[in-house]
Amino acid sequence: MPRGAQFGIVVIAFFMVACSSPAYAGIPATTAVTATVPPPPTLTSTPTLTPTPTQTPTQTPTSTLSPTPACHDFRGKVASDEIDSLTLGKAIPFRIYLPPCYHAQTQSYPVLYLIHGLNMDESAWDELGIDEVADALIASDDLPPFIIVMPRAPDDSRFADSVALELLPFIDSHYRTLPDRDHRAVGGMSRGGGWAVRIGFQHPEPFGAMGLHSVAVFYADENKVHRWIADVPDELAPRIYIDIGESDPLIDNSARWLDETLTARGFAHEFHVRPGGHTSGYWAKHLPEYLRWYTGAWQP
Repeated sequence: MPRGAQFGIVVIAFFMVACSSPAYAGIPATTAVTATVPPPPTLTSTPTLTPTPTQTPTQTPTSTLSPTPACHDFRGKVASDEIDSLTLGKAIPFRIYLPPCYHAQTQSYPVLYLIHGLNMDESAWDELGIDEVADALIASDDLPPFIIVMPRAPDDSRFADSVALELLPFIDSHYRTLPDRDHRAVGGMSRGGGWAVRIGFQHPEPFGAMGLHSVAVFYADENKVHRWIADVPDELAPRIYIDIGESDPLIDNSARWLDETLTARGFAHEFHVRPGGHTSGYWAKHLPEYLRWYTGAWQP
């Protein structure tokens, strides 16, 4: 064999032995282990669990779906009703104004009792537009929502007792009212103002306010009014509002007389003389002022 060929065989044999030696084989083994074993920090994947807090805010909107939707009714309701009066021996018809959303909510309301004038009936205040005025002022947040009761006043001196002792308890038991004098008022126009004088002074316990619009004090009551006023305890003295048109024939003998009588007794009250006469137009024009005064003590 030529020497060159022998040398090539030796080189090849040497190379094969070297490749099969443990020292060379150990290099890929160590690199394979270090490449497949991840570093310990990568196992602590707890930061990836922190999205759980972000899930709690997304659940809060579902809880806001449970409350009852707010009522968006801006008109009250006027209904007709009546009571059987044992005092009078007959029924007393009345109209009642229930404020917007009365039937959609559960809250209780203050109550205003309004008496009509001579030759009128329980429809008088309604026909003046008291319900529309109340709706508008309640919708604009000028007034709190409240109930208005408008009974028919018979020609019977016992009517005052029937209102205080029969009508009032009936309203409190059949409608959602705030049954205390701080949330109850009585008023009237013309002859209805005369009834309000009787009701408010003879029964001061249930009524915290008295409105007398173009008041016609009954002739038979002129001497009694002094005693009624004197008998009212200081803690039961109602708020009193008197107004009348400057051309009203009752201005001197009724409204101004009552104003002077209350002043002489030191009984706090308001007295207003305005342009106008003893007419429906006068009362209708001043309905917003009346309702603002009545509800002034009922504002939250």
